[in-house]
Amino acid sequence: MLPNASCVLGLDGGGSRTLCLVVDGEGRELGRALAGPCNHQSVGVEAAMAALAEAMASARRAANDPPLAAACLGMAGLDRDEDLRLIRQMVEPLLPGIPVEIVHDADIALAAATGGRRFGVVVISGTGSIAVGFDAAGRRARAGGWGHLLGDEGSGYDIARRGLNAAARAYDGRAPATKLVERLVSAAGAASLEDLANRVYLEGWTVGQVAALAPAVLAPRTPPTSGSACAVRWPGTSPRSPSCWASGWTSSAWARRPSLRPRR
Repeated sequence: MLPNASCVLGLDGGGSRTLCLVVDGEGRELGRALAGPCNHQSVGVEAAMAALAEAMASARRAANDPPLAAACLGMAGLDRDEDLRLIRQMVEPLLPGIPVEIVHDADIALAAATGGRRFGVVVISGTGSIAVGFDAAGRRARAGGWGHLLGDEGSGYDIARRGLNAAARAYDGRAPATKLVERLVSAAGAASLEDLANRVYLEGWTVGQVAALAPAVLAPRTPPTSGSACAVRWPGTSPRSPSCWASGWTSSAWARRPSLRPRR
């Protein structure tokens, strides 16, 4: 336990948001703040550092800027030694002279679930995806965490991207009609699927903005749409396999052949 006069800063830096807390020596929360995403792999170093600076400064200000004994940052995108070097370069000017521990955000999720123990397995499906485990001897193993271009299977971004692809194919007439078109357009506040595409490309949507459409893909419907089933079915699996956990579809939707329709 820390002395009462000492405070600690904790930060959860993800691909959708950055949450920062300042607590006292008894673990009581003194201040908190939210900022935008700080995963440098998806938003870039400049935007990531700006989000970190905003979250830390706002949380410390809300806590009346007490002296900090230490800080711990759980960061998405901390997958290789080069990532750690970049993150340290971003953090050092923001917390000068303060001991800082930087770990993967999966590690702090596991610690939160186990009361601070590094023992067990945590599987995260957020903006990205990763599985991390520690054995009783403290040895660490991980799978995934390769980012939205190389991996992140089952993540919010992956689900949203698959849903958008299913909607585009249905819109073209290359796949059966699906309510996904309407649901995704509505969720994005767009006028049409073309308008949604314009926003994604011309406004340069971040990975987090795309991932935010995942709930529209997974929203339950009765009867479910074939497009939604397609969006959550992973390669090498059948519609009746456990991998269709989000759908519960029957194979009838997969037996239908797409009817070509004129483009709207």
